[in-house]
Amino acid sequence: MQSRIGPSAGKPSATTIEPSPIALREWSELGLALPNLDTMRAYRLKRVIAEIGRRDIAAILCFDPINIRYITDCTNMQLWVAHNPCRAVLVSASGRVILWDFEGCAHLSADLPLVGETRSGGGAPVFSYGEQAGTAAARFAAEVAEVLLEVGGRDGRLAIDRADPAVIFAFQNCGIELVEGQQAMERAREIKSADEIAAIRCAIAACDASVAEMRTAFHPGISEVELWSHLHAGNIKRGGEWIETRLLTSGPRTNPWYQECSGRIIEPGDLVAFDTDLIGAFGYCVDYSRTWLAGEARASDHQRRLHEIALAHVRHNAALIVPGASYAEITQQSYRLPEEFRARRYSVLAHSVGMADECPAIRYPEDSDETDPQGIVEPGMVFAVEAFVGSEHGGEGVKHEDMFLVTETGNERLTHFPLDPALMA
Repeated sequence: MQSRIGPSAGKPSATTIEPSPIALREWSELGLALPNLDTMRAYRLKRVIAEIGRRDIAAILCFDPINIRYITDCTNMQLWVAHNPCRAVLVSASGRVILWDFEGCAHLSADLPLVGETRSGGGAPVFSYGEQAGTAAARFAAEVAEVLLEVGGRDGRLAIDRADPAVIFAFQNCGIELVEGQQAMERAREIKSADEIAAIRCAIAACDASVAEMRTAFHPGISEVELWSHLHAGNIKRGGEWIETRLLTSGPRTNPWYQECSGRIIEPGDLVAFDTDLIGAFGYCVDYSRTWLAGEARASDHQRRLHEIALAHVRHNAALIVPGASYAEITQQSYRLPEEFRARRYSVLAHSVGMADECPAIRYPEDSDETDPQGIVEPGMVFAVEAFVGSEHGGEGVKHEDMFLVTETGNERLTHFPLDPALMA
């Protein structure tokens, strides 16, 4: 169930990052529905418990801050803990949830009813323990072993998404059988509920408003990094969280792709390409790309051709992402870039999106091999469909990308930020 903007729209945690009044006002003006946070959280935990049962494991232990957010909806210094893994959450097959948080942070989850217990001392980051990390890891592993005994799974397998080597060694020394857990979490996160879709729509609307502010600031003479800063500011002031990359480039720096934004001054007639790659409202990712022409000059035929190919590429590949299609079929039937653009094609033609970029990543035929993810497109999945078009012989490039929700009968494009009319053929 969803509700309109108002006090009945679900109770945010008193300490979890939440949408700002700016975002709430904008969403109200757009008539967007807020997610019901109680039902969204319950759905996500149910998905994780189902994966635990399906894989015949006693419990799953997660250190990845995205997975911790998915399970508990509790945030805490998300980027910092990504490289200082001091937080962990354990979910047992019976649904018991224990969160190990940073010392003195139990209050962050106090009003989240699905977190049954909060402790401290999770993991063994070298930042905290230095050369004594092995001792701390042994203590943590013994504590987890006691929990497994309490939930009746001491002799069962423990899935783990990622951890410092000291923690892995400590679990092995305790005799705990470890299995890979990130696959279970990615599978749990694949199918979005109606509330998650509502959250994603809100996140996209907030991103659109932020991109519009960046567009207003866009003019020849501004630097790449200054232009990019407007997206950061817009995301944060609306209650978004962070931006995963710095992918905004101009002119000759647009090709090849994957150059991060610099102090280069944007010149009249330059193409400027960017990828939002942000973690926005409610912790959901917004991932779309646009390319703009700087100044009032008419776009060249080459610039318009690049843009036209990128649009055709995304439209064609998006049409393949429908219920029942296999990832392999999408790869086989995907758009074939003209030869001069294939060498610098994007890394994947599509990937799932949720609280971050997610599995599966669907590959181009040129990159397909025995390591391709296997699976079938299902309703409730959300995909970003991507294109980069830049010649291996040099010159500028165009980045274009949109997000699509898989429905029962096809798909719905979720991202609608306007294209630059100067580049339309």
